[in-house]
Amino acid sequence: MVAAHTHYGAEGLNFKNKFNQLAFCILCFGLAIRLVWIWKDRLWYDEVWSATLAVQPLIDLVIGTLRFDPHPPLYYVQLHFWATFSHSTVWLFANSLFWSCLAIISLFFVAKVLLSERISLVATALFSTMPAAVTQAHSLRMYPMLTCLSVWAWYLTNRCLMAPTRITQIALAAVLLSISYSHATGVFIFIYAGAYGLWLIHEEKLTRSQVVRWLKTNVIVGIISLPAVANSMVRSASSHTISPGLADIFKSLADLSAGGLATTHPASVIGTGLLATGAILFGLRFRQLRPVLVGFVLVPIALGVAISYLVRPIWIDRTLLFTTPFWALAFAKPLMAVAETVRKRSRIMIEVALTSVLCTALATLSILQFDAIPKPTNFEAGAALISSQLQPGDVVYIPDNFQYWGIAWYAIGPDWGSPLSVQGNSSLDCNDRWCGILESLGPWWRQRLHLEPTTRIVWHNNIPFIVGWTIPDQVGHASRVWLITVPGSDYPKAADLKAHVIEEWTDRMGLRIQLLTD
Repeated sequence: MVAAHTHYGAEGLNFKNKFNQLAFCILCFGLAIRLVWIWKDRLWYDEVWSATLAVQPLIDLVIGTLRFDPHPPLYYVQLHFWATFSHSTVWLFANSLFWSCLAIISLFFVAKVLLSERISLVATALFSTMPAAVTQAHSLRMYPMLTCLSVWAWYLTNRCLMAPTRITQIALAAVLLSISYSHATGVFIFIYAGAYGLWLIHEEKLTRSQVVRWLKTNVIVGIISLPAVANSMVRSASSHTISPGLADIFKSLADLSAGGLATTHPASVIGTGLLATGAILFGLRFRQLRPVLVGFVLVPIALGVAISYLVRPIWIDRTLLFTTPFWALAFAKPLMAVAETVRKRSRIMIEVALTSVLCTALATLSILQFDAIPKPTNFEAGAALISSQLQPGDVVYIPDNFQYWGIAWYAIGPDWGSPLSVQGNSSLDCNDRWCGILESLGPWWRQRLHLEPTTRIVWHNNIPFIVGWTIPDQVGHASRVWLITVPGSDYPKAADLKAHVIEEWTDRMGLRIQLLTD
């Protein structure tokens, strides 16, 4: 779609500089929100995967991702190169901050080129303060990167159709592949961007040659993405995905629009969900916005629902986080429409006021939710508790791989060891779809590919940290045992270790630590 810049008009020119200055201040405030808490960020369960894999040697990172993670490895590869400067938790979180800030800048540029300067300023200001977007900056996962790349998928799809060049084709291919190889559902970007492109073709009546060049690019890149599709088919099953009902969809809309606090009460879910739906329906009235809202908002929602019911459940809010900049576009349009109902001389002032009020409300929600909705699985606090009370002769026993990684990260340090080398090596430790692959490889190939565990113990200050589901022999000889499990888990229990509990701690969010003695 060719850029169609909306001008302020002669009467509004006096206010344009003030509008730009205020928009800049709002953007800076959005960046400041992201920066303030980076020193307090801690790893929870999913983020431990990112941190642990990123600090491994590159080959082990790729193999470890294929072995343990449902997602393709590209995000972890870029995080690995980022981590060459430091393995500190703060520095790793700075990667998410970088991608989040880059997404803000990208939305400003792309919306200005493809839509107008006015909607670019308003939408970017809203996006910079949206709780879902701010949360991404404090998540050591691939979502801020996917959000940024999705904005460029929008732009480059447009350019490949409207003004195709070899450079734009290569750039579009690189963006689509990057998304496909960074998330289990990343391959759906071909459907999202494809729907946008097809709607654009319908709206603009493009020539056959323009359409053919765009299709060739997508077909070639789609073929290259087939390994990512295969990986998703093997590993993408998840226990926390659902087949959504209407209430679940509204809850997701509320979360994407106003953050987690908007999902804490049924009334706020319904109200925010209706506002989000209304904003989309209003935006669909405008020819410029219709293709992008269909392709990057409606199609992801419809596809998530369809696959969840027809194939297997995949619905979870996180897979839709990349849509947040496009929601900002949807919210910007009715805000601008309200301002356009007044006199031209007052239009910009009203727009500034409305943008400021809405951004302030969103920023307040972003600030409040940081403390009101803490991250689950507090490995940092759990490791601090254990480290403060360790005594000679103690054993730390953590059956689960991923809980082991989290405790080891904080109790021993980021370079505690390799998750490929340090793991249990029994039938109890292999209970996923990869077990058949490992069995077919045989011991020689498993060893060559670093898929054969070499130990289940990491020693730190003469204390063994042991992983694996078979109860280790060291437990029977220890004076005290620290058992780390999930609250409510049936195995192993103190009785299985022939011990009794003398102290117990839980973060109430997925981590239980018991001090046992015989």
